Amino acid sequence: MRVGFESNNWAETGYSIKHGYEWLQGDLSTVTWTKWIWNKFNIPKHFFIAWLSIHDRLRLRDRLCELGVYNEEACLLCVSVLENLQHLFFKCKYSKVCMVNICAWIGIRFRMCNIEDAWKVWIRGIKDQIKRKVLLAALTAILYHIWLARNHSYCQKTVINP
Repeated sequence: MRVGFESNNWAETGYSIKHGYEWLQGDLSTVTWTKWIWNKFNIPKHFFIAWLSIHDRLRLRDRLCELGVYNEEACLLCVSVLENLQHLFFKCKYSKVCMVNICAWIGIRFRMCNIEDAWKVWIRGIKDQIKRKVLLAALTAILYHIWLARNHSYCQKTVINP
């Protein structure tokens, strides 16, 4: 705190808890995905998986292979390519079928994207705030259920029909 007092001239200008807290926090980058993840229409277990996804913290095979925990890199759902975040949720045949079907049901066009931009693409052009929140909750639910199908295929050795 002494460094903060000296660098911010709090002795002359006055100290406040707010300024001290902001100094301790440092420079925080703002994230754009908060409206997607912390949407009040989301179910907690859905937004937890989405939050892990956005931080790239899901235990996918690419990471497990890097850590030496697992030696098979193939995707559990399509058994063809390296399982990573981008592949599992957006490039895998299984997830594409899920996304295309849900997008058709909702009435929006499916576009290939990544985890950081998916929510932006889904709500683009939607003016109604309630419809936006429902779309974001649907995206979060899709991610959760793809993750659930992936884990089911690992434990049960069978892939659930999308």
